[in-house]
Amino acid sequence: MKNNIEESKQWQLLENPLTLEVYSKSIQPSQEARHFGIEFPSHPYEMITVENSCTITVESKADVLLKVWYDLYDDHGSTCNESVIVLKENNSKYRVTIRPRGKGRCKLHVYATIDKCDDNPQLVAYIIDCVSVEADFMAYPPNRGYYGPQLDYIQRGFHRPEVIQPFHMCKNGEFELEVKTTATPEITTTMFDGDGTDQKDYTLVEQTDNTIYIRARFTKKGYYKLTIFSKFGESEKYTEALVLLIFNSNESETTSSFPLTYTATREYKCRLLEPLVRDIPANSEVQFQFTSPELTKLLVNKKVHTKENGDVWRIVAETGDSGNLKLSGNPSDGSSYSAVYGFVIKS
Repeated sequence: MKNNIEESKQWQLLENPLTLEVYSKSIQPSQEARHFGIEFPSHPYEMITVENSCTITVESKADVLLKVWYDLYDDHGSTCNESVIVLKENNSKYRVTIRPRGKGRCKLHVYATIDKCDDNPQLVAYIIDCVSVEADFMAYPPNRGYYGPQLDYIQRGFHRPEVIQPFHMCKNGEFELEVKTTATPEITTTMFDGDGTDQKDYTLVEQTDNTIYIRARFTKKGYYKLTIFSKFGESEKYTEALVLLIFNSNESETTSSFPLTYTATREYKCRLLEPLVRDIPANSEVQFQFTSPELTKLLVNKKVHTKENGDVWRIVAETGDSGNLKLSGNPSDGSSYSAVYGFVIKS
């Protein structure tokens, strides 16, 4: 106003007026972001200089952020979303982490689904100026959504979402997780590595009345995406309940996948103690040990075993030259047996 910056400041109608320099480099949140009180406290300026990585905080002061996602474009306009993740801290706070694959500038667009808003608006855009990158860059698994529990996590029969960490570190290629439940939800899981390769055979999922036990085995260093799906309400479809990101720093010494499990494995509340590998040696005596409070008889190699020590089953079976070996259980006096664990005999 009249080339007078100081006189102009009063017309900004702000408690703390901005300089022209600060205004010019500040982010420009969308109309929806301003309307719903969404803030970006960690990075108020549009240009972010990045050395290896940076984390941007997205926070709502009023309404629930149902979902936050992103698109990262390089200077050629191609998406490079393998360099971005979103970790959910709570229903109003998310953290967006960027680890560019290469030096140079790229543009990050952040979107959200907001409670009481009919659209899925873009919230803000940042220019990422990467001046250095990790020497051994490892891609994040494909996942345009966030890591953490879904908004209806409790309603699905799971317990205390606030104790769930969306990101985990594994140092030896062998990962274990217990997820508490208030009911016994019907679940299934998937696991993918940073290349998007299916790693489901390297997970072992078992379940009791109030706990889901998950083991995962990582055959290489890198990031992995583990998802728990559950049925909810009247629907017969499995939908996302919890998505976890795991970084493994050393591959497992064990290369075999986990034994096969079946519907009866969870129905009879089985937990395997040994062997924790699918491949077992041919023409050998192998000890099998697991727990189940439900089973009264076990069928292995056409031989019936009865339980001798509480809920613990401990038997030794002969393997043949090749083929498959199953442990099958019976919870009653009937003649029908259901498979609970499956193994492959390797010569």
